[in-house]
Amino acid sequence: MKEEKGLAPGIHFGHMKCIDHESDAAVIISKLALLPLKTGYAPIQWLKGINTMIPKKKHDLQPEKLRLILLMDARFNHNNKLIGRKMMEYREENNLFAEEQYGSFKEKSAILHATNKMLLTDHLCQFRQPAVYCANNSKSCYDRILHIVAYCMMRIHGISKTAAKCSVGTISDMAHHIRTSFGDSKSYYGGEMDSGKIHGNGQGNRDGPAVWTAISSPLLKILREEGYGIQFSSPITGLIIALSAFGFVDDMDYLQTTDKGETEEELLKKTQKGVDLWESLLRTTGGAIVVEPTKIDWVNIAFKNVKGSMKMKPPNPEQILTV
Repeated sequence: MKEEKGLAPGIHFGHMKCIDHESDAAVIISKLALLPLKTGYAPIQWLKGINTMIPKKKHDLQPEKLRLILLMDARFNHNNKLIGRKMMEYREENNLFAEEQYGSFKEKSAILHATNKMLLTDHLCQFRQPAVYCANNSKSCYDRILHIVAYCMMRIHGISKTAAKCSVGTISDMAHHIRTSFGDSKSYYGGEMDSGKIHGNGQGNRDGPAVWTAISSPLLKILREEGYGIQFSSPITGLIIALSAFGFVDDMDYLQTTDKGETEEELLKKTQKGVDLWESLLRTTGGAIVVEPTKIDWVNIAFKNVKGSMKMKPPNPEQILTV
């Protein structure tokens, strides 16, 4: 863990890194870190979180454009990183991830994600295959995860009952203070003050990427198994390739192709059903699609015969997709 990582006041990663790993202090610190994972217990110091806002873009300080970051105790977040790493290892060993998800996986990258999307759209244009391309974004994906869903995903991906309870239960019982220009607030929300639990895994939680990919992978598989997405055969081997979408963390590019004999109108209706299914799947985990022009868009890829040559059709303003 990097020393400059934002944390709640108290012990930070610099303290942990400077300890001689063969010393008695290191043994004590290690055992104290292990106890919550083995028992499910959350120390009192871990139950305080600091909410701070940082700009997504350097010069855009509008409140609605700021990103909420949850600062947590260094020891708790360090344990969460270990949980996230173990989840990823278990997922790779047991082939539990969806091929469509590129975020937070080894040997996958944003460049590979973009390249494969370009190759696929080139393929559609070469074969004049009609399709609908819909790009959308999940709203604050980490902050909307239901705790029961996070717990179930940890258990499915090899995390013990007590370790999962410690990770999810600590977040669930956490008292949230607000960081301002004048210091951290003494009052808080959540914790003992609220009878209802505040869901969300927290931006800055080091097991967040692993938990989100664990959640999104089954959703992408369901979309594919229900017959939505892309299907084409490899020209040399004849291998049938089926993909529901291209996902990169919370960004999802859903691309729907036609079946044999389908009209443009039927393709658009099928795409609408696919988008509706994706939105409902997200909703079951606590998520939602961002309804904002800069975050969601779609285009109809269609062709027409112009003097013996197939050309792309211009956009039709009467065709509509809704979220």
